[in-house]
Amino acid sequence: MKTVQVKNVVIGEGLPKIAVPVTAADLTQVSEQTAQCVRVGADLIELRADLVKEVRGDDGWRQYLAAAGEAAGDVPLIFTVRTSGEGGQFPSSGEAYAQLVRLAAEDPAVSLVDIELSSPEAAELIRCLAARGKRVILSRHSFAETPAFGEILATYLAMDRAGGDILKCAFMPKTEADAGRVLAAAAAAQQETGKPVIAISMGEMGRITRVAGEAVHAAVTFGCLPGEASAPGQLTVSELKEELTRIHARRARGNFLFLTGFMGTGKTAAAEELSALTGLPVIEMDETISSEAGKDIPAIFAEEGEAHFRDLETQLLASLSEKEPAVVSCGGGCVLREENRALMRALGTVVLLTAEPRTLLSRLAGEAGGRPNLRGRMSEEGICELMERRAEAYAAAADLAVDTDSLTAKEVAAKICEALKAGRQEG
Repeated sequence: MKTVQVKNVVIGEGLPKIAVPVTAADLTQVSEQTAQCVRVGADLIELRADLVKEVRGDDGWRQYLAAAGEAAGDVPLIFTVRTSGEGGQFPSSGEAYAQLVRLAAEDPAVSLVDIELSSPEAAELIRCLAARGKRVILSRHSFAETPAFGEILATYLAMDRAGGDILKCAFMPKTEADAGRVLAAAAAAQQETGKPVIAISMGEMGRITRVAGEAVHAAVTFGCLPGEASAPGQLTVSELKEELTRIHARRARGNFLFLTGFMGTGKTAAAEELSALTGLPVIEMDETISSEAGKDIPAIFAEEGEAHFRDLETQLLASLSEKEPAVVSCGGGCVLREENRALMRALGTVVLLTAEPRTLLSRLAGEAGGRPNLRGRMSEEGICELMERRAEAYAAAADLAVDTDSLTAKEVAAKICEALKAGRQEG
């Protein structure tokens, strides 16, 4: 990952850095809150200039920045003017917005400036900030919804092209799967751009994005002083530190091992053998989803549709970022969603199990009733047709593949362990 260093803080290295907003409305409170952020151990301090009520004119803003800079000491300051369209209190982007950003660009107290990607002045302001040695956080917020995975990823890539040093997206979820989608897009964006990313899903449903960012290589999270949240769902700094430390310790114990492949390739049996070899527990995705939903998979498909079932898969995968490493036996269609593939690749190693259609037909005989996607396809030709439709997604997800046609589950597990060991030695 490319890192961004501001003062003594390296963003994109180690644990996600904790940024704490200063939401005070007048100069005295700004100094007091900034000093309190330092005392609680903030890595970064965000000055929410749009919330200030008592500052007038350029001299007033310079006094505001000087007061914050003195109180912050060696802790880097982020200057943010959040417009009403992005959940803030500044009326809109425009010349007044641009002038305030330019003033911050000239001030030695400011290390980073948050710029709205949608601002008409964004390109000019990015050039201005770069010329003055300031680092740019390009951001997009929506308090109404969470876009589709592809749109979120496209937004991150647009920020990269526009010259952002750190890329930030924050959205309001309607389901817990939306939070998983945000994490997945961050993982994909970081892998594609190499730049530090920030991924926030707001509110209680998005809590996981605030604490588990390290799992998808998110570089910054936002906490708050007690009683001073600047966005829905923010945790206090002490709560964040405790969770970040816990998840970091979990990650130090190893990564997940995902088994994917078409129905009948032997994922369940291989997972049990791998558990015996590695000591890792097994998570059966379909079984877990069924248990949590209180109904079997055919009932979920029939009553709520395949799209809802895929949402449950995304939600479950995202939840793994807080859990202990395990062998995960994935449903046959789990990799069909790009966000699921991104989460799996970020969380561990993905092993594709394969077999010929004739072998699969023999193994799956009599199981069509419990496998919704096989209804009407329980033939060698039907299986082959469905496999071909999924082949690209399977290949895109896999770190390695094992042909299970002539192997026992124990032999499959041994072969996977050998491949993983060889990969570690090469690395």
